[in-house]
Amino acid sequence: MATNPSEINLVASLIALPGKEGELRGVIRGLVTPSRNERGCRRYDLYASNNQGKFIVLETWESRQALDEHMQTPHFKEAAAKFPELVQGGLTLDFLEPIG
Repeated sequence: MATNPSEINLVASLIALPGKEGELRGVIRGLVTPSRNERGCRRYDLYASNNQGKFIVLETWESRQALDEHMQTPHFKEAAAKFPELVQGGLTLDFLEPIG
């Protein structure tokens, strides 16, 4: 549970277009280290789902401002520019609210 009420927890998910799984994996793996090094990043963990071609990122940011700044970084913008040719339906963000 978040100890800071302004903390943002989210799940980002992406499903690769058929045949683009390896390319998408490489693009999003390239986000891990620079994202973890950003001011305000508390968690940035990448997972491959048991559903073929689906990737999940569990993220925690100290505030909405930190998340917004992340989405404006060169490394995020470069990766996101590749999503249309790699991802089915685009990037999905699920914001999480602690309930217990």
